[in-house]
Amino acid sequence: MRIEPGGFQSLWAFDITDHAAFTVAAAQTLEVIAAFDGFIEGHLLHNVDDHGRYVVATRWVDVGSMRRAMSSTRAKIEVWPFLAAMRDEPPRSSVQPMQEK
Repeated sequence: MRIEPGGFQSLWAFDITDHAAFTVAAAQTLEVIAAFDGFIEGHLLHNVDDHGRYVVATRWVDVGSMRRAMSSTRAKIEVWPFLAAMRDEPPRSSVQPMQEK
């Protein structure tokens, strides 16, 4: 996934034991959030060094788009239960996009 300048990226980290059930739930969640205005793309990423660690990365037009989407009734019903298993980590606000060479 290439990070574009501008916009807003959200990273959700998970420690998983049931890989099959998680990947199905992640795909369903990405399908739901893809319908929201301002959503650009989303990916399920798997850590090759820690086989129980996954990250769901989403990209939005701006932070407001993500906030409006995640505060909707549909997200509260269909996305938030998935996010309940998310790792409690501080935001990575200092992460900067890599510049292409």
